[in-house]
Amino acid sequence: MVLLQAVQQKKRVFYRIVDLFITGRSWSGPHQVSTGLLTSLLVVTMKISVKTLVGKELALDVEPSEKVHVIKERIEEKEGIPPEQQRLIHNGKQIDDNLPISQYNFTEGTKLHLALSLRGGY
Repeated sequence: MVLLQAVQQKKRVFYRIVDLFITGRSWSGPHQVSTGLLTSLLVVTMKISVKTLVGKELALDVEPSEKVHVIKERIEEKEGIPPEQQRLIHNGKQIDDNLPISQYNFTEGTKLHLALSLRGGY
């Protein structure tokens, strides 16, 4: 736990611990799991914000493995803007829907800017 706190302070990311407890029997699948195994999985999340055209900031909790299109789906839930009409800008460049956000080295507090795609491709 001390190591996790050190990582949180150093990298400024938030984490949550998910405890998985398997009882009563062995399980055979892609990975062998023995009876009574207790495993802690570290899931790293961070808060980012998305600034809309009217200056509103949306706060989102994201995981590094999430793809950009998932962020767009969350924006649609909050703002009603379909993902295909959204362009997300990070450091002056549009980010790719199909890449995980880890490709962009987001950190706690990263700000994205939302722009709208114009009809007709312009």
